[in-house]
Amino acid sequence: MQGQIDPNVSRNFTSAKLFSILIVVFGHLPKSFDIWVIVTIGLLIFSYSSGFFTYLKYHGDFDKKKFVISKIRRLGLNLMVINVFLLILFLIKREPGIWTWHSLINALGLNGFLTWLRIPNQSPFGAAMWFFTLLLIFYALYPLLEYLNRNKIVSYMFVIVYIPTAFYLHLLFHYDHMVWLTSCGFIAGIFCARNSVKVPLHLNMILFITVLGMMFVFNYFLKIKYLNFFFIFFAAISVIFFFDHVVLPQIVMKGVSYFSDSVLEIYLVHPYLFIKPTPYQSLNFILSLALMLITARLLQKFSSSLSDKLKL
Repeated sequence: MQGQIDPNVSRNFTSAKLFSILIVVFGHLPKSFDIWVIVTIGLLIFSYSSGFFTYLKYHGDFDKKKFVISKIRRLGLNLMVINVFLLILFLIKREPGIWTWHSLINALGLNGFLTWLRIPNQSPFGAAMWFFTLLLIFYALYPLLEYLNRNKIVSYMFVIVYIPTAFYLHLLFHYDHMVWLTSCGFIAGIFCARNSVKVPLHLNMILFITVLGMMFVFNYFLKIKYLNFFFIFFAAISVIFFFDHVVLPQIVMKGVSYFSDSVLEIYLVHPYLFIKPTPYQSLNFILSLALMLITARLLQKFSSSLSDKLKL
């Protein structure tokens, strides 16, 4: 069963995901500013949109088999093409560890498990891939998550229990990235899609300003930082709710549409394409970003062409 998808909201999320991945790229720039809060909000936008639109497309008596096949078709071929490209790049650079068993784990998109089990990665594959692993886990668990959200009361109870539980796990198993917080985005996305959550613009403005104000007070006056988990989560949700009210200019949408299908490629290849041809960091970033976008676009086009030839 499929639900109605607001075309404007869909376009806004398409733009938001591209801008978010560019923020992630900037956050990984060597010696860049510490913008981990903004990067985390970007990743929450990704996870929320995955939960939100997956629920709108697949809920009720949907075909579980077709759901799994659609995800394998969508991600599997593109991941294979990306891995072949990276293998060629690593062979040219003579990177060590290419033929370790870690490379197989990473090639399957499961590097997150190495990270979360604190197993040092011996392979050049898998840089910054934990979010992709989290996405695969979400798709694997989605039929269960969808079932839990069929009942309205259970839907509310589940999201109320899950977010504090994720916070507890964040304190108990802390990593150098916000995996537990990012996972909350998937759950919130499903919840908001299932319950048609809408927030009026003026109330959303109050929420956004209040959350940022509290975050500033707790961090700089009270010196309490562990509550940033909740501040960042609600700040991200507030940003996401703005997408219901914004209409982006057509010129922005045209620019976004050119690279919107290449978000996966940008995310997975960007850690390997930072270059330093000049002494100027800003210029190096611009050149690196251009290389990333061009490479990602070419890889996506190749994957699309290969999919057509294989009739996938």
